[in-house]
Amino acid sequence: MRDAERFPKNVYRMYFTSNHDENSWNGTDPGMYGPNFENFAVLSATVPGMPLIYNGQESMLDKQLEFFEKDQIDWKEYSYQDFYSILLDLNTTNQALWNGRIWRRLY
Repeated sequence: MRDAERFPKNVYRMYFTSNHDENSWNGTDPGMYGPNFENFAVLSATVPGMPLIYNGQESMLDKQLEFFEKDQIDWKEYSYQDFYSILLDLNTTNQALWNGRIWRRLY
């Protein structure tokens, strides 16, 4: 069954390229997606839903974190901060990407 039919129109679906489980089990964004990880980040920020950015992505996290262990993130120089800021700004300012309750109130 399609998601549009399974969930009410006012819910927010979260889309992401990584989270704590994906990172621990499958690796970093560049490790999973290779040079296309930026394309997948753009996709996850522009499909109907809410983009999720995981700890360390804006600093190009380059290691798998330990599962159920405290593992420090080396924040480095935030090399992808501007990239993710642009994606989040696009998602919140472009009406074509609005969804959920915001969309229903405006239209």
